[in-house]
Amino acid sequence: NTDHVNCQVIHGDYIWIGTDGGIVKINTSTGETWYLNSGNSGLEQNNVQCLEADNAGNIWVGNLGTTTCGGLSSFHGDSWTYYDPPQNYKKYSSITANTSNDVWVSTRLSGLFHYHNSEWEVFNYENSPLPTNSIGKVVIENDGTIWAVVFEQLYTEGCLAKYDGNNWELFNTSNSGIPSNYLTSIAIDNQGNIWIGTHEGLCVFDGYNWNIYNTGSSEIPENHITTIACDMDNNIWIGTYESGIAGFDGDEWVVYNDTNSILPGNYIKALAIDGINQLWILNHLTYHQPGQVISFDGNSTWNYYEIKNSPL
Repeated sequence: NTDHVNCQVIHGDYIWIGTDGGIVKINTSTGETWYLNSGNSGLEQNNVQCLEADNAGNIWVGNLGTTTCGGLSSFHGDSWTYYDPPQNYKKYSSITANTSNDVWVSTRLSGLFHYHNSEWEVFNYENSPLPTNSIGKVVIENDGTIWAVVFEQLYTEGCLAKYDGNNWELFNTSNSGIPSNYLTSIAIDNQGNIWIGTHEGLCVFDGYNWNIYNTGSSEIPENHITTIACDMDNNIWIGTYESGIAGFDGDEWVVYNDTNSILPGNYIKALAIDGINQLWILNHLTYHQPGQVISFDGNSTWNYYEIKNSPL
């Protein structure tokens, strides 16, 4: 297929991996593999930038949109649905589904799209308090409140945005404990705490207080956080720009990199947790090089997938 790995999502026993050559679906228990591309399925384009699974098991796919292709679709197991959000530039960065009819789609230059009751709503810097139109990962609380990473754009710094369906609230270094306005990632743990990755460390917000973890205050290996995941035991896993991964159980940190694990490189693009509490890692030698997919059980068992030993 391709060794350019862009994204992953886990639903049930399956991990779906988005690449420049389409989608690879792997049964995490048996290793059985399927391939989806524009030649053998309803996938509009092979360049898959982001993936999401909704509560009905539909897989949402974000491609690079064009003037003739909206670039956003959902796969229902035997059929596809195609969407064309009301903006011209459709470079999707993230998809977050609350239900099959309540989906948030982040873009790099066109703001935040909300698909609800078969209609689209667009939030951008012209019609909302969002300071830029470059939006990253969105997470959703149990009550439907969303938290979104807002990336920096041109000369405007980013922030953390909260939206409860009526009102927006923005958090940055001037009004919160966030250590940097250059945000990269976000996750919600099993207790509802919000974890935010930045260029200057990791912070967690419990609704009242902000706690910061950086190389000066903890055993975190690097301040540039790239991705965050929370496992079933409420351990926090982070990926870094050039120092591998780190796990935090609330008291102690454990670090894995290319010197003490099978990680071939230390740039981590994405993390996800499967149904048996394995950590799945999108790993690159460096930011610009092709990637591999690695699974880790949190103890001692690692499995490595790349073009030489898998369909990727």
